[in-house]
Amino acid sequence: EDADVETDESWDPSVLEVSRDQSATGDNSFMEGLLVYGWERLQKAHITQSKRRRSSARWTKELIKKLWMVSWDMWDSRNGDVHRNKQTRKEQIIAQLTKEVQDAHTQGQTNRFLPRMEREFFKQDVKEILDNTEYQQRTWLHIAKRYLDRDRQRVARDWGILIIREWLIPGSTGNIGKMRKRITNCSKSDLRAPEGSRRGPGRRKA
Repeated sequence: EDADVETDESWDPSVLEVSRDQSATGDNSFMEGLLVYGWERLQKAHITQSKRRRSSARWTKELIKKLWMVSWDMWDSRNGDVHRNKQTRKEQIIAQLTKEVQDAHTQGQTNRFLPRMEREFFKQDVKEILDNTEYQQRTWLHIAKRYLDRDRQRVARDWGILIIREWLIPGSTGNIGKMRKRITNCSKSDLRAPEGSRRGPGRRKA
C-alpha cells in the first residue's frame, strides 16, 4: 500500500537528504530494493568512521536481498491465505450463508403482512433449509430476499400501507420511510434463479 515516507527532523542532515532522494523515486521503491546511491555512501562513511573492515557495496547488496525476502514473505503469506487455506475460506463462506438464511427466515416469519403464499414459503423449518446443499440454500435465500424486497417496495410506494402497519405493529416498518426514495427507484425484479446458476440471469439460451 502506498504511503508517504516518514522522516524525523532530528536525523542527521545527510540522512534526511538521502531519505528525500529515496522518496522522490516512489513510495514503494525502497521496499522493492530500488535504493538510491546515497545509502551506500552513508554506510561507507559510517564504516570508515567506526574503523571496521567491511564493504559498503556488500552491505547494500545484502540490504536489497533482505528487502526482497521481506516482500516475498509478505506476498507468499497473502497468496497462501487466498489459495492454500481453502477449507478455512469455505467455512467462512458457509458461515456467512447460514447467517443470511437465518436472518431472512426470521424476517419472513415475523412479517405478518406478507401475502399468504409468501408466508407459507417461510413456514419451512430453518433447520431443514440448512440441511440442503449450498446451491439449494442460495436458491432459497434468493427467493426469500425477493419476497422481502418486494414487500419493502410495496410499503415504500404507499404511505397508507406504511401508516397502517405502524399503527398495528409499531416499529414493524423499520426505516422503510427514510429509505422510501431509494427503494422506489429500484428496478422491478422477478423470481429468476440466482446470478451465476444454470438458469440464472445473463445466461443465454442455447
